[in-house]
Amino acid sequence: MLGRLVCPTVHLIAFDLDGTVADSEAFEGDLYAQAVRTVLGIDVDTDWSRYRHVTDSGILDEVLDQSRPHADRTLVQTTVRRIFTDLVADYV
Repeated sequence: MLGRLVCPTVHLIAFDLDGTVADSEAFEGDLYAQAVRTVLGIDVDTDWSRYRHVTDSGILDEVLDQSRPHADRTLVQTTVRRIFTDLVADYV
């Protein structure tokens, strides 16, 4: 007798980076800066062209290099991502 197959629950998060689904360019930068400010307690330069790697992790790594070089990067990245996701969900 074969047992019942159990499929794990899968959660999917889609990020629309090119504005196809939502015009997020107008708010995403401010919300990302707010998430970083919430976690680290510092203001973030939102002129993204000033960063070496213009990705969420690249920006956060540079911010941490300058302000909190000994921080637990995995914890900070996870927390910033969770807060940013919540802020975007509340916004839209």
